[in-house]
Amino acid sequence: MDTLIFGQPLSDWLLGIGFVLAITGAIQFMASFVVVKFVGLQSPPIRRAVLTAASAYALCSGFLIFGGASEYAIWVPLVSIPAAIGVYHYWKAGFLRAWYDDPSQIPEGVGIANQDWRVGLYAVAGAAIILMVKKAPLIFAVQNSTSP
Repeated sequence: MDTLIFGQPLSDWLLGIGFVLAITGAIQFMASFVVVKFVGLQSPPIRRAVLTAASAYALCSGFLIFGGASEYAIWVPLVSIPAAIGVYHYWKAGFLRAWYDDPSQIPEGVGIANQDWRVGLYAVAGAAIILMVKKAPLIFAVQNSTSP
């Protein structure tokens, strides 16, 4: 006999929670790879990781709350917290690995990361344009095949 919570089996609840955690995690990780190009470029590693994770968390929560009309939308900020913690630890480890307190400690041949947010904007815009150009034939083929 399966335990019922609000009339639903426990296994359904666990499956639903796992699905929501996976979706919020995927959205936050994708958002963080864009946000990292703009946020906290001159901050120390831990502060930059916090800013990156918080921005991705806010984008994910806003997208999921305002993107659909669901009675469960109020729980999205709470359910998104584990993914935000994972995003924070991922970026913190990367930033700490690449951080040097003194510029004289930088090994020969290692370049300094660009700290200009405009370069990040150009990189993200360029990637978006490339993806649109690559997907354009597919989109037009689908539209032409569905026209009467």
